[in-house]
Amino acid sequence: MANKFIEKLVPDYLFRSAAQATPKWLKERGFKAVASDLDNTLTAIDKNDIDENILKWIISLDEHGIPLIIYSNNDEKRVESFVSALPVKIKYVSKAKKPDTRGFLKLVMDLGIRLDEVLFIGDKLHTDIYGANSAGIPSALVPPYKMGPIVFARHLLERPFIAIARERSGMKRK
Repeated sequence: MANKFIEKLVPDYLFRSAAQATPKWLKERGFKAVASDLDNTLTAIDKNDIDENILKWIISLDEHGIPLIIYSNNDEKRVESFVSALPVKIKYVSKAKKPDTRGFLKLVMDLGIRLDEVLFIGDKLHTDIYGANSAGIPSALVPPYKMGPIVFARHLLERPFIAIARERSGMKRK
């Protein structure tokens, strides 16, 4: 039983940034949509400033017809303020209650595609990765944008799971 729980904490992919999931990379692996956490995944917590590479990535996804859905535990006001500042229209879900799988499953049903055709990108193992994996959605972990003391402590606890993911993918630590 413990092994099944641990498996759900191991991401399928490790990225330095969500922008590494390029349209070409996504299509080569059969992904038709991307769902992503917001805070500390696409931008720093409670900031609307967006990294130029992330902005280019969001625009590129749109140009290639790959929907991006922001799936955040944060409130409507926070998520809407970020989304409304983007030059492309994207859907979002606020107050998602991650890691509850019902929201993940509804998100995929609303897209009208299979679970394995969506990539979920997040910065937290215990909400983003665990929720996506529990729902049967492939997951990718990115390092958090902002590393305060609490996030740093969480990151230290996540290291063994990141090491398992690296080992499985043949990645070298960089």
